[in-house]
Amino acid sequence: LRGDSVSVIVSRGPSRIPMVDVVGSAKDAAIRLLKDVGIETKVDERNDEDVAPGQVISQVPSAGQIITGGSQVSLVVSLGPVARTVPDVTKLPKEGALFNIGKAGFALGVVSYLDDPKLPANAVISTNPAASESRPRDTPVDVVVSSGPTPVQAPSVIGQTFEAATVSLLNQGLIAAQTSTPAAPGEVLGVVVAQDPAPGAAIRPGQLMTLTVRR
Repeated sequence: LRGDSVSVIVSRGPSRIPMVDVVGSAKDAAIRLLKDVGIETKVDERNDEDVAPGQVISQVPSAGQIITGGSQVSLVVSLGPVARTVPDVTKLPKEGALFNIGKAGFALGVVSYLDDPKLPANAVISTNPAASESRPRDTPVDVVVSSGPTPVQAPSVIGQTFEAATVSLLNQGLIAAQTSTPAAPGEVLGVVVAQDPAPGAAIRPGQLMTLTVRR
């Protein structure tokens, strides 16, 4: 009616709020926080070598910028490091193999040893995960290293000439090395009087057996 009072509500425009900081937060937590203050989100995901999977790497607008309610923020969320290929280190010496595994971005797992007649001692037999398999960065890689051929019992060559002992050892895959001891008057020269390893001790094919020869 004429003369009645009328209340008028005048808009101040959209609400203006400072952008919250969600960098480093988990994706789901960041989305909930932004939704609670009236901000919509758009999420892009990408690999990152340093940020853990599921964490926010960056945001646009950045924290502290004044935005209007109902605005949209773009979040980039980490998928974690890019998967990498396990290098082929079979037959390499252990030290070189471990270097290559670390260089490729993997962690060292368990190093174990196994007798292998085909590979020299200290050469890598296999890895787990195997070569060419894809794994995330810092995945432990187990390494199996050759101990060399299976040990055999050292034969006794005491009493043989050095030449005969050398042939006998070669036939069993062993290598003879010589040291000498002075002969007493009347003793036979050129005869093996001691050996290291001793008869019956474990020795691997390809290893040296030191023979003491009377000279």
